[in-house]
Amino acid sequence: MGSRLAIVPILWNNDDLPELTQPETRFEEIASACEQLGFDGVEMGSNFPEDATALRSALKRRHLALAAARFGPDLLKIGERSANLEAAHRVAQLLARVEALVLVVPEVLRPERNLFAGSAGPAQRASRADFDMLVAGVEEVARRIQPLGVTCAFHNHAGSFVETEEEIDRFLADTDPGLVKFCLDTGHATVGGANPVALARRYASRIVHVHLKDVDPAVLSELRTKRFGFLQGVRSFLFCEPGRGCARIAETVAVLKESGFQGWYVAEQDTTRLGPLESARISHDFLAPLISS
Repeated sequence: MGSRLAIVPILWNNDDLPELTQPETRFEEIASACEQLGFDGVEMGSNFPEDATALRSALKRRHLALAAARFGPDLLKIGERSANLEAAHRVAQLLARVEALVLVVPEVLRPERNLFAGSAGPAQRASRADFDMLVAGVEEVARRIQPLGVTCAFHNHAGSFVETEEEIDRFLADTDPGLVKFCLDTGHATVGGANPVALARRYASRIVHVHLKDVDPAVLSELRTKRFGFLQGVRSFLFCEPGRGCARIAETVAVLKESGFQGWYVAEQDTTRLGPLESARISHDFLAPLISS
């Protein structure tokens, strides 16, 4: 089976900034919208059914598949390591039962990096010990879920300790490529000053999942000069509809297709001025031809 197009349901329910998407949109409404718009799948949302049989049945009725789930604990909290591994295993069990075999593991937003998102310098980088602990934590998650047939895909994230191109390169160099794969996020890479096209080319053999996220260049410039923080950037519509920003999505998809990528392409946009249905429609109509051509 070739690559397919899914969407992250954050347009309807923003788990990071829930006040932006109140009242909560029901799972059934999200699934119906995704079917109506022509998406092939959707990533797991916070209010999706947690019973595998119910989830599979609900999605199948709407001709959808589950593309992946996100699991983002703070892996530097050593006292929570055991609980985090158990939680990862539970999520991976659900994924295995619905044949969605990618667990997306992002590095978390760090208070010491939030204000420097998009313009972090050496003074804001993780210590060697913290970076090593992060590497070890992601590898532990990967080992825990691998027997279930679920792949751990690390996700680069602005405002975290793995934001810049240098940090992405360092993290992927330090982790076992047989254990830890890569979920390239074009938007977060762009905010961090990385080149998503170059990352797609350099890590083609390691990329198993892709978030296609675009960036408003005017808001990005403000974020870098005024340093009002990543979360305020999101509130200010830092991420825009795919094809309307500077994240070089079409070029990135072209490189991935040339490399033989067969995973999920996933549209993602944290906030919208247009409403979730209209933004999702724009995303689908721009991305579907790129992927299928």
